[in-house]
Amino acid sequence: MTKHWTKAGVVWTLAMLGIGASGLFAQQEPLYSQYQLNAFVINPAVAGSQQHHEIRMNSRVQWSQFPGSPRTFTLSYHGRTDDKSGMGGLVFSDQTGPTRRNGLQVAYAFRVPLGEPGNFGQNTLSLGFAGKIIQYSFRGEEVRFQQMGDPAAAEAAQGLTLADAAVGLYWYNERFYAGFSAPNLIQADFGAYVPTQPDRALAGQLARHYFLQFGTFLRYDHMNVEPGVLVKKVPGAPYQIEATMKWHLMDDRFLVGLGYRTDWLVTSFFAIRGDAWILAYSSDLMIPSALRQSQTFGPSHEFTLGLDLGRQWNTIFRGE
Repeated sequence: MTKHWTKAGVVWTLAMLGIGASGLFAQQEPLYSQYQLNAFVINPAVAGSQQHHEIRMNSRVQWSQFPGSPRTFTLSYHGRTDDKSGMGGLVFSDQTGPTRRNGLQVAYAFRVPLGEPGNFGQNTLSLGFAGKIIQYSFRGEEVRFQQMGDPAAAEAAQGLTLADAAVGLYWYNERFYAGFSAPNLIQADFGAYVPTQPDRALAGQLARHYFLQFGTFLRYDHMNVEPGVLVKKVPGAPYQIEATMKWHLMDDRFLVGLGYRTDWLVTSFFAIRGDAWILAYSSDLMIPSALRQSQTFGPSHEFTLGLDLGRQWNTIFRGE
């Protein structure tokens, strides 16, 4: 049965996608809990950083009990083209209520060794660039308007196609890794892509995001521990910090993990590996102090199915 949305719901979903009033900057990039399994989705410099080729298919349902909850699907690939270069690409689809956002991104990365190999192997620095195209659409038939003729809804129904870019740095050796990336580098203006009308209703632009990620691997016989931190920043919004701890068990055949994010969210993570594949599931839950909000929105669920082509099983550290 078709869901109907009030005008307030339309404004909320448009704002979620960054098509709201001028000056409103919200999280416009897809949200992932399993970014450590595929850091390429947040940093183009990761392309080709592994010896093998990686294919990842990710599906996420956020706030599963909330009507029109955000749903994201991503398919990505990256791998080495030679000893110094890597390439990759991804497609994604975001759905929030009556709004849709589909995107395509292509990335290139160039790697350089830093000095001679040390106690933790070869230090490598990768510089990555990406270009992307995003198409926004709005299904007006799913909305019940209190007042007909809303100009913002009329313009949104025509759809928007934007182009932007991303840049990233990624440093790694056998034990440590750190990355920085900035999606929406150009900050494309919505107004440049709608009919030129002096009283147009749509205004705003893509907000530049900043991601800082770092972590390490600690080896203990047949178990490896991977603590990590991800810092996110969007202009006009507070910092969001996520700390995670993953345990690689039975020579990396099983992975379990926990994470905490500063918006009162706890993530649990489980994964199983084969020689050339990985299947993972994670769930985000509000902690007890925000239990009422958790009961309203519900948990988030995320699945990842990955293929590692040419992966050597005994090398789980990055860069080997």
